[in-house]
Amino acid sequence: MRNLISIVLIAGLAMAAPVSTAFAQQPADQSEIARKVEVLSSQGAQKYRAQDFSGAIDAFKQAYELESVPNLLYNIAKCYEKIEDWDNAIVYYERFVVAPDVESEARQHALAQVQKLRERNANASDPNDPRPAGDDRDKDQLPLTPDPKPKSPDRTVAYITLGSGVGLLAIGGTFGWLASVSEQEFRNADPTDTAGRQAAQETGSTRALIADGLFIVGGVVTVIGTYLFITATPSDTAAASGVAFSPWFSPSGAGLGMSLGF
Repeated sequence: MRNLISIVLIAGLAMAAPVSTAFAQQPADQSEIARKVEVLSSQGAQKYRAQDFSGAIDAFKQAYELESVPNLLYNIAKCYEKIEDWDNAIVYYERFVVAPDVESEARQHALAQVQKLRERNANASDPNDPRPAGDDRDKDQLPLTPDPKPKSPDRTVAYITLGSGVGLLAIGGTFGWLASVSEQEFRNADPTDTAGRQAAQETGSTRALIADGLFIVGGVVTVIGTYLFITATPSDTAAASGVAFSPWFSPSGAGLGMSLGF
């Protein structure tokens, strides 16, 4: 279900507008890299199943150049093992073993493979070796695929909204201070200066009302921005969220309307 929130943002919205540009490009680039890695890994797995091990190696290596996913090293080692290039298989198994964030069970399996291949290399010229050179007990095991990393949430709308809320609260604080100045002027005015006291009282009341309104709206906008920040979706689904601006004018002032969809 799609909820739509319409918020009238007075001049403070302009203060928050530049915030979004600092956060938009990097998540988009990371998302594109993750997509390419996923495509190349899928191509490598397909080539592996088709027993095109050289093609699988190329695909996995291209994916690893884009993002250093440890499982890709295992995939490459497995492919080298399939084409009986045991030296390269050992190299990539060992790189997989020392890579960060590798599960203990997977590391132990890779170490076992390294030990097995080293023994095979040592016995390669032994005619009494009972195991054929091309034998592989786990020949039907498919390579690992990289764990998809969670895509960075798109918090552009959240940053805009939070910045707008802070701006409105700041402007409200300014009007609150001006209201206190008017109150002081009212207190300091000569009791006989009726016009001056009345003008100070009216100005102070107006400023106080504006400050109250800005505090309320700024608080609501800040709460909404916090909600959007917490519930931000990945950038590839962020199209479901949107922000639209529309200016408004009246004889007494002007402002900018913002519609948020999420």
